[in-house]
Amino acid sequence: MSSFKRTTVYIDKDVHDRLVADAYRASCSISALIRAAIAQFLIERPRAPIPMSVGSGSSGRGSVAADADALLGGFGRS
Repeated sequence: MSSFKRTTVYIDKDVHDRLVADAYRASCSISALIRAAIAQFLIERPRAPIPMSVGSGSSGRGSVAADADALLGGFGRS
């Protein structure tokens, strides 16, 4: 069985009313209808390539993100 993650989405009332009607006609839950629509959207949407520069460098330090303010202290100031 799949593992689900709960999320909240705010939609207009007319969209909700259409979802209720479509779910009723399809004999499924609104959640199932939304999951299917999102899955189809993600399948049809082309993925943007990840730039080759992402992850190409290594500082050798595991704390760069946590220490960013200290490491960049004064950067960009004249």
